[in-house]
Amino acid sequence: MRTKEEIKKEITDAVLADETLRTAFGLSSNEEWDSQVSSVSILNLLIYIMAMAARTVEWLYGQFCEEVEERIAAALPGTVSWYWNKVMQFQYGDELNENGTYDVVDETKRIITHCAVLEVENGILVKVNKGDSTYEALTATELAALQNYVNEIKFAGTYAVCYSYDPDEVAIELNIWRNPMVLDSNMNRISDGESVIENAVLEYLNGIVYGGVFNKTKLLDAIQSVDGVEDVTIADGSIYSPSNDTTRSFGDFIQNHRSNSGHFLLDEIVCYDMI
Repeated sequence: MRTKEEIKKEITDAVLADETLRTAFGLSSNEEWDSQVSSVSILNLLIYIMAMAARTVEWLYGQFCEEVEERIAAALPGTVSWYWNKVMQFQYGDELNENGTYDVVDETKRIITHCAVLEVENGILVKVNKGDSTYEALTATELAALQNYVNEIKFAGTYAVCYSYDPDEVAIELNIWRNPMVLDSNMNRISDGESVIENAVLEYLNGIVYGGVFNKTKLLDAIQSVDGVEDVTIADGSIYSPSNDTTRSFGDFIQNHRSNSGHFLLDEIVCYDMI
């Protein structure tokens, strides 16, 4: 998709290439546009408005195309998007009719709030949680009902397994070089006492798409963007997975770690003042 600067240049190049327009506006084809037309001239402002209008139309068209493609993918049976939509439509306690749908749509029974569908050889893995912000694991009864539902809607011969675990817990130790005029030794913002380092970590973890991966560099980037942080390194860290009662050290992976549950929660953060 073109930027407004690219669109504007295409317009100005076309004007300079047209002898009639050059003559009308008193322009030369041997000089650059900006060297002979004032940035605040009526001509320049009109072309800028045209470029902005064209950019807006192209952006809207691009958004429309993306939405159409997403809907097509979601409607195509057997795709990951299709399975995701069907899992999100699961109604706990209701039976499917002969068409594989519910006779009555009841939003109160749609307990799945988070879902990730991963393709594996000959099938899919489905990770789910309930609770908008709590990311709770389904009970054994709820998970059994969901598995039976998926078994009924899936394509014949397709391997499909549903999982639901409590979120993975992240513990982090950080070396922080701070600006003492902005942050105190507890890494709180002096002006209002806000725990800006912890909040930056929480924002990063909550921003990881459900079923996505934890990335150490992106974590550091999030902390580095905090006003008052001059430098930061990871002193230590680990990720505990309740699903299999295992802990993985940050040193065990180079950059990325995919959550077993689908979501990450901050268990503990320790900041060492390196000033």
